[in-house]
Amino acid sequence: MPPITEPELDLSSFSVCDLLKADQLAELDVAEPGKAEDTSTGPTCAWRPKDRVLGTSFSATILEGTDGIEGFYRNRLAEFEAIEIANYPAFNGSGTDLKSGSCTTGVGVAEGQGFVVQVNVNDEKLPEYTKPCSVSGDIAETIVGNLKG
Repeated sequence: MPPITEPELDLSSFSVCDLLKADQLAELDVAEPGKAEDTSTGPTCAWRPKDRVLGTSFSATILEGTDGIEGFYRNRLAEFEAIEIANYPAFNGSGTDLKSGSCTTGVGVAEGQGFVVQVNVNDEKLPEYTKPCSVSGDIAETIVGNLKG
C-alpha cells in the first residue's frame, strides 16, 4: 500500500452510520436511516434506496481488527486497481467484474485504519451500472470530507 502523506484521520470518534450526513444520503436517494451491524471486518452500515428494485444500494464498513486497507493490497480481489481518494491511498475492486454493477472502494486514512464502501447499482440501464466505482469513489470522497470536518 502506498504511504499516507495527508494528515491522519481518526475513525474512532464516528459511528459507522454517521459517516454520511442526512442531506448527503438524500442526494443518494436514501429515505431511511442506515442499518448498522457488526461484521468480521468491523462495524458496517447499509443504506437502501427508495426504489429497492432499480435503486443503488451501498454500505460502509470501518475496518477493525485488520490492517486497514493493507490486507486488500496483499490479498487482491479478482479485479483490483490502486487509486487515490482525496490524496489518500485507496483501491477499487470487485470479486468479479468492475463493469457489472458492483464495486468496493477502500481508503486508508491512518496507519492501520481505513474504511470500505460497497456499491450495488441495480438498474442495468443506468450509465453507472458499467462504472459503479465512480459511485463508490464519490461516496468514499464524501466520507473523507466528513472525517476532516
